[in-house]
Parts: sequence; structure tokens; C-alpha cells
Amino acid sequence: MKRFYLFMLAPMLIFSCEACSATQKSPIGTSTIGNSPIEASLEASSDNTESAAENIDNAETTPENIDTEENNKTAQLAYDLIEDAESLCESGMGIISSAWHFGIWDAPECERSTVIEKLSAQIGFEVSFIEENGNYDADTLINGDGNFGGWEFCLMTAENCLSAAGTYTSVNDALNTARDLIREIPEDYANYQNLKEYYTKVAAYAAYFENVTGSYNDLTESINKYEKDIQEAKETLLFDFG
Repeated sequence: MKRFYLFMLAPMLIFSCEACSATQKSPIGTSTIGNSPIEASLEASSDNTESAAENIDNAETTPENIDTEENNKTAQLAYDLIEDAESLCESGMGIISSAWHFGIWDAPECERSTVIEKLSAQIGFEVSFIEENGNYDADTLINGDGNFGGWEFCLMTAENCLSAAGTYTSVNDALNTARDLIREIPEDYANYQNLKEYYTKVAAYAAYFENVTGSYNDLTESINKYEKDIQEAKETLLFDFG
């Protein structure tokens, strides 16, 4: 009888052991600790991230990006030089306007001993600088010389002082350098045309500044027109260069 029970119990023990062994096996497609599906996914993600970073690094050093950066630097320098010339023109035209106004309305009422001092206060140059570089004495500033009126000598005195101070030279040097820099930029560069337009408007103002023509009544209108045109051309560049 005992043999019969042992005979019946043996298959059950074997089946139980096999079932227990089966529960310890990993499912198909999975692995043991240290190489789980989550860790495998994280490793793949890390590999992809490193690959993407390498691609970005490579993209940052491509010849195209290097060229773009160089063009941006060149364009910024050109913009700054044009803006310097613009500023010099604006301040210079303020001096010319003040001298012209003074010569018409104030100089004829001045005493000889005070006219240069009062002109100095209007145009912002020291009395000694005007006496040394203006080229015209107090009598001509008040009365003229028979061929030119006193206001004309006041105007020319201001122009002579601007020349002696190097203002005209500085304007020309800035614009010439800016023009050469713009020529280095390819025409398909994003701001090429806008930068060229800005240069053109300031160069036109500079030409007028160096050779003012017309009457005093025309002066304010001319200044406003030049400066309005410049501001319109400049607005398109302010976001990138201003």
C-alpha cells in the first residue's frame, strides 16, 4: 500500500518542481537585473542624445555658419560706422544752422568786441579755437566785406571750425570704410539691401552737410527731409544692429 502512495506522489512532486522552475525563467524578450527593458531604453535614449549633441556641434562649426557669423560681424561694424557718420552730420548741421541764424539776426546787433564770444556760445567752439581756425575777424562777421554779408562769414566760420575739428574727415572716413565693408557682404545676406539703403541715405546727408546750398528758410526743411529718410531706412536695421 505504501508503495502505491509513493508511486502516486512522485509524479506530483516532479510536476511541482517543474512549475516552480518555470516561474523563475524570464519572459521571452526580457533579461535579468542589470539589463532590464527600462535600462535598455534609457541606454538607447542616451545614445540618441549624444548623437544629437554631436550633430549640433558639427552644425555649429559648418562653413555656412562660420560665414554667417563673419557676415554678421562685418554688417554690425558697417552699421556702427554709418551711425557714427549720421550722428556727426546731425550735430554738424546743428552748428551750421545756429551760425547761420546768428549771422542773420544777431551778429548785426553785436559790438565788435563781443561778436566772436557770442558766436562761440551759439556753435559750441571755444573763442580761441574760432579766432585760430575761423579765418574771419569780428568786422567781417558783423558787416561783411562788400561782396559777402556778415551772415555768410558767420556760416563760413562755422564750416572752417568744423573742418579744423576734423568733422568732415571723420564723416568721410566712416562712410568710406562702411562702404568697403558692405561690399564684402554677399548680396543674398539678409540685411544687405537694408544696410546699403541706410548707407546711401546717410551719404546723401553728408554731401549736403559738406556743401550746404539754398537759403536759410530752406535749411530746416532740408534737414528734416534728410533725417526723416535716414530714420526710415534705419528702422529696418534696429532690431538686428541697434
